[in-house]
Amino acid sequence: MRYCAVRAALGDRVLSDDGRAQVVYDVMHLTGLAPYGQEDDAVRWVAARR
Repeated sequence: MRYCAVRAALGDRVLSDDGRAQVVYDVMHLTGLAPYGQEDDAVRWVAARR
């Protein structure tokens, strides 16, 4: 299993759930794991927030 932790800096604004989702989609796209428009053929992933 592999993972990628993404964390905002202490001074960053608080993101809404939609904002967090967009960050996850962008990371998955930029890493090539789930390119935009190819989500059905992408790897499985989970995002969790604390």
